[in-house]
Parts: sequence; structure tokens; C-alpha cells
Amino acid sequence: MPKDNTFLFVSTNFDAATEATDRALRRLWNEYADKKLMAYAVFPCWRDMLEDFINQYDQKTIFIASHGNEYTITAQDGSPMLDESNIEIMSGRCLYVWSCSTGKVLIPKAIEKKCLVAIAYATGISAFIHQNPDGTWDLSEDSYDVFSRPIRTLSEAGKTFKDAYDDTIARYDYWINYYKDQPAIKAVFEENKAGLKLYGDGSQVALLTPLQETQKIIQESASSFIGQITSFIMLFLIITLIKSIITIK
Repeated sequence: MPKDNTFLFVSTNFDAATEATDRALRRLWNEYADKKLMAYAVFPCWRDMLEDFINQYDQKTIFIASHGNEYTITAQDGSPMLDESNIEIMSGRCLYVWSCSTGKVLIPKAIEKKCLVAIAYATGISAFIHQNPDGTWDLSEDSYDVFSRPIRTLSEAGKTFKDAYDDTIARYDYWINYYKDQPAIKAVFEENKAGLKLYGDGSQVALLTPLQETQKIIQESASSFIGQITSFIMLFLIITLIKSIITIK
């Protein structure tokens, strides 16, 4: 079972757009490295690296930033990093995906394969980026604000994926209002907002509160105890049945 309070940050960096989102994800990684969670990062990421990290560390919550389409998320080498052929690795996990159109087919397929919950875009998405004096590319602060919002919310103990989705929609509304007199910019935020979707169980939490951790331990202990009692009763009944058969003979 995927481990609670574990995050995996995944990104690619092979053009201006992915460099900007990669640098944004690194920025978040640095901000939240000292929070109460086990956080891992794959910067940049290939398919086998993603699978190896998940198999080795069994993270429950995964953040992915890359190019994509309705069927796939792109790896560093341009090949599929995540598609229908390996989407089952997301079973029991929670996702936030910053990739174009993955919400059309790939993310619903992940939910079919028992992914618990996902925030993703069902349409193409656009972001404002700028080039720094050193030649690197970064997201503008407005695009960074909406891109980072799900991660910021989910890094607060007890916050659900529904909370993260609602918070992100609220930030889109803020920027739509902010650019109300600049229709071209406003339209970009409106289109992105329309494409953002929540899939699966929105009550899922990425980072448990101390109370939730205690409740989970109690529930698991109770389930284990009931399982042991059930096994003992079954064994007792089997032994009794065998004795009855022997007695009859």
C-alpha cells in the first residue's frame, strides 16, 4: 500500500516551456523540503526512473510537470513517461498533473486502474514565461501562482484534493478579475480554468494531521486484530470439522 505523507516531484526539461515548469517545481521542492513529509524528486525524468522511484519508495502523492496529450505524459527523451501501458503504477496513489489534455483519456484511465484521486487538465493549457538575463526560462508569477497552488494546499496537513482544486479555481478567478481590462491575458486564465478537473475521491489527503495519523494507526491495528481473530476462528472450525469426521469414521 502506498505510504502516507510521501511526495514525489517529477519534471522534464527539454525546451523553454518545460524548463520554466521544471524550475517552478524545483522551487516548490526547495520550499517544502523541510515539511513533515518524505519528499523525493526526479529532475528530469525518464520512464524507467519514474517506475523505479515509485517501486522503491512507494510514494502516495505524485506531482508531475511535463508536456503531454490525452494519451500520454512525455519523458525527458520525448518518449512516453506515463501512458496506458504503465498507468497501473498509479493504483492507490494521488496525482496532480500539469500537462496538456491528460484529463481527457489518461487520467480517467488511471482512475479506472484504482488511482485514488487526480487533479489534471482536460484541455490544452498555456502559461506565461519569461527569459532571465542568464538565458534560463521561468514562469511569470501569475502562472506560477496557479500552477503551484495545488501543491501548496496539499502540503498543509489535513487539506484534501477537493480543497486543492477549489483553491486553484479561486486563484484563477483572482487573475481573471485582475486582468479584466486585458482580454487576451484574461482569456488564457479563463481557458486554463475551464480545463482544470478533479477526478476520483476528492476527500483524499496528501499530508495527514497528527489526529488522522493516530486514527489510521488505530484502524490498521483493529483490522489486524480482527483478521487474526477471524483466522483463529476459521482454524478452530476446521480442526473441529476434522475431528468430527474422524469421530464419525
